[in-house]
Amino acid sequence: MCGIAGFLLPRHGPAPEPWLLAGMIRQLAHRGPDGEGTWSSPDGRVGLGHRLLAIVDPTPAARQPMVSPSGRFVLSWNGELYNAPDWRAAFERDGERFRSRSDAEVFLQAVETWGLDTALERATGMYAFALWDGRDGVLHLGRDRFGEKPLYYGHWQGGWYFASELKAFLPLAGWPPPLDEPALRQYLAYGRIDSPACVFQGFAKLPPGTTLSLPWAVAGSPSAPPPRRYWQAPARSPAAGFRLSDGEVLERTRELLERSVQMRLAARVPVGAFLSGGIDSSLLTALAVRHAGPGFRTYAIGFADPAFDESEQAAAVARHLGTTHRTVMLGPRELAEAVSALPETFDEPFADSSQVPQMVLAALARQEVTVCLSGDGADELFGGYTRHLQGPATAALIGRLPRGARALLRRCLLVPSVGAWEPLSRLASWLGIGGGGWRYLGLKVQRLAEAFQADSPEGLYRHLVGLGLPGSVAGGP
Repeated sequence: MCGIAGFLLPRHGPAPEPWLLAGMIRQLAHRGPDGEGTWSSPDGRVGLGHRLLAIVDPTPAARQPMVSPSGRFVLSWNGELYNAPDWRAAFERDGERFRSRSDAEVFLQAVETWGLDTALERATGMYAFALWDGRDGVLHLGRDRFGEKPLYYGHWQGGWYFASELKAFLPLAGWPPPLDEPALRQYLAYGRIDSPACVFQGFAKLPPGTTLSLPWAVAGSPSAPPPRRYWQAPARSPAAGFRLSDGEVLERTRELLERSVQMRLAARVPVGAFLSGGIDSSLLTALAVRHAGPGFRTYAIGFADPAFDESEQAAAVARHLGTTHRTVMLGPRELAEAVSALPETFDEPFADSSQVPQMVLAALARQEVTVCLSGDGADELFGGYTRHLQGPATAALIGRLPRGARALLRRCLLVPSVGAWEPLSRLASWLGIGGGGWRYLGLKVQRLAEAFQADSPEGLYRHLVGLGLPGSVAGGP
């Protein structure tokens, strides 16, 4: 990951302190240990900064911010453009010449040749960027389709500021602003703060798949054009009208997944994978080994409690695939150290407990590799959670039962404690019934009981993705 930060200040007014941009970027040094760069307009009122983590091109030619050949555009880019090799080849056939192997330079050439809208329409990758158009006097901020790369922005003391992380705003005079109460309510309800909300008033996260264009004329105003969506996930699959056999669906999925993994291995630095031994990470690792060859590195986390430990499964998969495998055990000391580092890592509250082992595992992997593949997101894409499988049936059941019957059923399900369901869970596991669906049975029954309070499909959805707090605490979605 790289880090970007910068500002857009009014043409008329006090110039920023000369050290401000460098101070903002310095807060992001952990995101880019391989280099630092800044660019400012002649009057100093437009500034772009960059911290580099070299993945594709570690040479000085890839340093950012990067100016386009015509001098019109300046780019600060965080991310990877996976179809950059195809674009580069096409541009070179047309006579263009590149000074680096950086995918940021390829994206910059695409913007200059096709325009920003077309470049984003054709881009395949994960990214967040700031693009200054010197001819038109517009600062464009953009974020990838699924929001893999972060980007915050806000208006503060007469100017617009942006950064990969909130801590980059610490050098601003008087920062931080007050906490945002609706954002805190969202955190209490769902364990996270979704874009565009931000924990601080007056600041926001740029939503995935959008751009924000800030003309110089609005630099002094807190009112700005809203983000514009350049991509939206289709409400219905483009293949909905086609009839495919199960075998054809599996083969097409395999082709797409293999191509995706292959594209992410095109780095000029060591690449590894997080391996849990489950379906998702094991499949990704198998595909990576096929293309990366022997010696591919994998990393797993282990726990002293056998109820949570999956390190043996991960080691078995590693032996089968022939990877160079390492496991780190997470005990009380490592847990305490990781928890104490959370505020430095996450600028906003985030209630996913997996962040703790993930941080420890990432620290282990960073000793040997720069990039790690992960199976995160597969359950969301392929409906792997219980709520995906049981949600429609639960909604249908709730719709058929009168309110009184639902209340009675809820009370009955809540009579046994969470732990009282565990003997049944262990028995089902011993008998081999239902795979892993019986794990944490008590918690699942409790969540089901609470779901009977929902009065609509929307209410049921909010319950299934939330933490189960009452609506009076959770506030809006």
